[in-house]
Amino acid sequence: MAKVKTKVITAFCPTCDTRIRFSERPRLFDIVSCPECEEFFEVVRLSPIELQWADESSLGDEEIKDADDW
Repeated sequence: MAKVKTKVITAFCPTCDTRIRFSERPRLFDIVSCPECEEFFEVVRLSPIELQWADESSLGDEEIKDADDW
């Protein structure tokens, strides 16, 4: 059987420049956390993916996704 390549979607952490990997395309305004520095970010652009520091109002009661959860 031929292996199917899955495209890995990545963005860079604005704080520590760690590569954050997503196994599926994030949605606009998703909240994610960096696995290295544990800061929280909001997806503010999809192409290319751009992350911005999440403020407390962005965090709210929404589910926060670790990059490993993608």
